Amino acid sequence: MRNKSNEVKEFSEIVDIISRCDTIRIAMFDDPYPYIVPVNFGEEIIGDQVVFYIHTSYGGKKNDLLAKNPNIAFEMDCNHELYYRESNMSCNFRYESVVGTGRVEIVPEEEKEKALTLLMNHYHPESVKFNPKFVHITQCMKIVVNDMTAKRAMPKKDTPDYKVMQFQGEVRSPHM
Repeated sequence: MRNKSNEVKEFSEIVDIISRCDTIRIAMFDDPYPYIVPVNFGEEIIGDQVVFYIHTSYGGKKNDLLAKNPNIAFEMDCNHELYYRESNMSCNFRYESVVGTGRVEIVPEEEKEKALTLLMNHYHPESVKFNPKFVHITQCMKIVVNDMTAKRAMPKKDTPDYKVMQFQGEVRSPHM
């Protein structure tokens, strides 16, 4: 990371950023280019270990690539805001992000409901019931995180010349 002043080092702060992200992007090995997909996720924190849970259908390119090589990279980001500073006539972008690597494992049938509950809790903390028919036909995977780093570019909003700019169209990731 070039700008160390933006690095988030405290594990609890990284977990907090994760809790506010709504999509994880998973990069897999595919020759000759990486293959990346955005997916919904849930997370489980066990001590200082982060485990992400995702769901997918059986089959498809993502599953084929992960069967060949379960090692992945991931990225997630949140709290996007474009701003302008009149004093120096510059634009910048507020955001928080987490990037890392991990290894994907198939969740066994008897642990699927737990995985889906963690996924649902990430978006909606109220308890939900699952139709066993749908649980059975849903493949769940977990990503055991090997390492991760987090970054926060969050300049203070209280400067007099700080002006939030409205987005036109879709919001794009600061990593694009």
